[in-house]
Amino acid sequence: GRAGVAEDSWLRSGCIKFFADGTLGGGTAWLTEDYGDAPGNRGWPLLPAEELNAQVAQAHRAGFQVAIHAIGDAAVAMALDAIERALEAWPRSNHRHRVEHVEVIHPGLPERFAALGAVAAVQSCFTYWEEGDVTRLGPGLAPWGHAWGALQRAGGVLANGSDNPVLPDFAPLQGIAAAVTRTAHNGLVLAPHQALTIAEALRSYTWGGAYASFAEREQGALAPGMFADIAVIDGDLISPDPARIAEMQVMMTIAGGRVVYAR
Repeated sequence: GRAGVAEDSWLRSGCIKFFADGTLGGGTAWLTEDYGDAPGNRGWPLLPAEELNAQVAQAHRAGFQVAIHAIGDAAVAMALDAIERALEAWPRSNHRHRVEHVEVIHPGLPERFAALGAVAAVQSCFTYWEEGDVTRLGPGLAPWGHAWGALQRAGGVLANGSDNPVLPDFAPLQGIAAAVTRTAHNGLVLAPHQALTIAEALRSYTWGGAYASFAEREQGALAPGMFADIAVIDGDLISPDPARIAEMQVMMTIAGGRVVYAR
């Protein structure tokens, strides 16, 4: 259980992370079809489904939130299966169990996220920096790489982040722009039908992250009674040209009402 863990507004506990597969770049993310550039390879799970089911069930039963690293669509399905089994055995509302990364999915998975109340903890900055990973996918899965749009349309919760320090640059503004334009650093446009609107991308980076941390009553919006966590930008984020968002500069950062950065 969680007894004896000290918490405050800056530090929270209560989430346990598990790993279901590897990475697209390493060819170890577990897919339901062969990698397009590596016939015969579909990656593999890091542990048997029965073992993941047991671990997730143990954490869930003890009252923890779980976060399962799952990049390939087969691993995402396995992660959702584990969450579903735990909920069937020990029903719990408002669990907010998370699947981390969700870089590849297939039809039916977005609806499962929504039905289970599972959070898709994604990183749209990967669309900008890791286009090579998505282009490794075969023809059946390529339209489902970084499928933030499908997850959003199905009614699921997107919590956007950076996965720092994995990428060379994890700027949130760049991630917001990539979520909307689907454009990588080399100009390649990836599955444009999976784009988010600017409002959806902003919500995933603000309210979505707060919701995934059970903190949406304190963070994720500018409203009376909330923490004064504010980023001051030198442009209009609701821009008719979303590509410009990546060029905007943060002029000031306020955390908890205190200025912690200023140009």
